[in-house]
Amino acid sequence: MLSAACAVACIATILGFCGRFGWLFDLFSHFRVQYFAGLATVATLLLVPRQRKAAAFFAFFALINLAVILPLYFGPTVQTNDHEPKLRAMLINVNSHSGNPTQVAKALSETDPHILVLEEITSRWLTELEEALRAYPHSCVRPRDDNFGIGLFSKLPFGGKSAERFAPTTTR
Repeated sequence: MLSAACAVACIATILGFCGRFGWLFDLFSHFRVQYFAGLATVATLLLVPRQRKAAAFFAFFALINLAVILPLYFGPTVQTNDHEPKLRAMLINVNSHSGNPTQVAKALSETDPHILVLEEITSRWLTELEEALRAYPHSCVRPRDDNFGIGLFSKLPFGGKSAERFAPTTTR
C-alpha cells in the first residue's frame, strides 16, 4: 500500500511540472513538501527490508521535490534599499455570503494598502465598503452575485485597466 501511495506521489511530482498545460495539472505543484516528506520516509523505511531499488526510486523523486522546495527557503537574499518607498498590496477573498464587511473595513484601515484586490465582491459589498474604499481613487470593479466578482483598487494611477474573462460564462 505504501509503495502504491508513493507511486501516486511520483506521478503527482511529474504532473506538478505540467501546470502550464492546464490548471488541473498546476494543482499538483502545491504539495511538494508533502510529496518530499512521504517519499523520503518510505524510501528510508524500504532500506530496512533491503529493497534498495524501490528505495532509490522513491528517494530520487523525494530529491526532485526537495530541489524545488529548498530555493524557497535558502534562495538568494534580496537587497532592499530602506530609502525607497514601500508598496503595500492586499488581496482579500471577502466571502460574499458569510464574510464580515466591518472586519474587512477594519483590516483596510489598519494596514492601509496601496493596492487592494477584493475577490467575491458583490454590489452589496461595494455599498457596505463604500466609506473604506474612498481612499482608492483608481479602481476596476466587476461585481457579481455568484462569488466570481472582483475589484482592483489603487491609490496609484493605472496605466490602463480592463477585466478579462478566461473561461466560458455559465448561466444558472
